[in-house]
Amino acid sequence: MPAWPAVTAAGLVVGVLFGLFGVGGSSFATPALGLLGVPGLVAVAAPLPATIPASIVGMVAYVRRGQVEWPVARWSIYGGVPATIVGALLSRFVGGRGLLIASGIVLALVGARILLPLPESRVAGRARQRPGVVIPAASAIGLFTGLLANGGGFLL
Repeated sequence: MPAWPAVTAAGLVVGVLFGLFGVGGSSFATPALGLLGVPGLVAVAAPLPATIPASIVGMVAYVRRGQVEWPVARWSIYGGVPATIVGALLSRFVGGRGLLIASGIVLALVGARILLPLPESRVAGRARQRPGVVIPAASAIGLFTGLLANGGGFLL
């Protein structure tokens, strides 16, 4: 286990990144903790206590601005919550090292997606207004969210 000053410094950096970009609990903390030598399962689980309060604060802001599509939110819950539970249950079979490697791969893929955005014509558009599209997508994202203890917004 690394010394507490190194873990504290990593927490401060992740906190600043979270404040700047609105993401980061799991996406930045898990790899940082893994690189510091924190055991894999601990590195994956450590950011979780910040996830719920941060999600609630973000949700309130979107609700106040009227930016929530309630049917899409409901469909996302229908698909995402059960799959998140399944992913969390599967994580014990993958093990800490496998979870850290998977987190790194997902982080690299998301980084590439940000650097190479899809053309507007390829973005979901109206497809996101259909439960047959939203529920399976939310299920896939929920599975990875539970497996990697990562926020769904990071994977969206």
